[in-house]
Amino acid sequence: MLEARRFDLGQGMFGCRGATFERRLAVIIDIADHLSNPSFSALIGPLFVRLQQEWESESPEINDAVDVLRAFEGTRSVDPDALIWMKAAIEKTLLEEASTGCRSDELRELVGVLDTSAGLDGPVVSAACSAFDNYRRSLFADELRECQASEQFNGLVEVLELFRNKLGVDVKALIERVEEAKSEFEEHEDARADHMQDEWKERWRDERDHERSVSEMFGSLKGDRD
Repeated sequence: MLEARRFDLGQGMFGCRGATFERRLAVIIDIADHLSNPSFSALIGPLFVRLQQEWESESPEINDAVDVLRAFEGTRSVDPDALIWMKAAIEKTLLEEASTGCRSDELRELVGVLDTSAGLDGPVVSAACSAFDNYRRSLFADELRECQASEQFNGLVEVLELFRNKLGVDVKALIERVEEAKSEFEEHEDARADHMQDEWKERWRDERDHERSVSEMFGSLKGDRD
C-alpha cells in the first residue's frame, strides 16, 4: 500500500510502477465500505498522508484523484470531520494542478465532482475557469490536431459545451474551429474514398484486360494447333 512507485533507471532517468497512490486510496475506501471492517478503515488515514507526501515531489494524477472524491461520496469508513478536510485538500491540489495545464478529459472529470453551488462567482468555479483558460491557450490546439475521426471531433465539441454550461466560459470560437476542422477532415476522407474507388476500378479494368489478353492468347494457340 505504501510502496514507492518511483525507481531509478540510471543516467538521470526515473520510472514509475504499480498503481498510483490516488488509485490505491480509492480502492482502499471501496474495500472498507464493502466489508465494513475497521481494519481496512484504519488504512485510509495513513494512505492519505502518504499521498500528500507523494504530491510534494510528483504531480497528482487528476483522473485517479477524482475517483477518490467519488469514493468519498457516501462513504461510511471515514470520520465526517476528517472527510471534509480530506476532500477540501484534494480539491485544492487538483485545482492548482489543473491551473498549470491539464487535458480536457481531466478537466471534464474534475468539473464533474466539484461543488459549484456557490455559482459562477464562487472560488471553485473561478479556479476551474483559470484551468480552462490554460487549456484553451496551451492544449486545445494539440487535442484538435489529434482528432482522427468524426466521433472524436464530436466528443471535443461535447466537452467544450460542458465547460460552457458548467463554468460559463465562452467556447464559441473553439467550437467553430472544431467544426471547421471536422468539415475539412470529412472532405479529405470523402476525396480519399473516391480516389480509392477510382484506383479499385482502374485495377479491375486492368485485371479484366489482362484476363482477356490471356484468354485471347490461349485461343490463338488453340487455333494454331487446329
